[in-house]
Amino acid sequence: MRSGLPLRSGVLAFLAGILALQWFQVLPAIEWSILLLFALPLAVLLPGHWRLAGWLLAGICWALLQAQLILDRSLQIGRAH
Repeated sequence: MRSGLPLRSGVLAFLAGILALQWFQVLPAIEWSILLLFALPLAVLLPGHWRLAGWLLAGICWALLQAQLILDRSLQIGRAH
């Protein structure tokens, strides 16, 4: 039997991290998305509620990375015109 929280809790924490980024007034620098490299192993290896914190951080970092990539593309298109 597996110990810890069910997978559903991790998925909800990841989604909460993605939604949390929507409330930021300014996007942090893209370098913050490097935390994703540390957040994912933490989310998998840590027990209990710390695992949820890792998934939440991973969701924020993932959304930040995606937002920066989309913003970068749109700025490049704007410069071309």
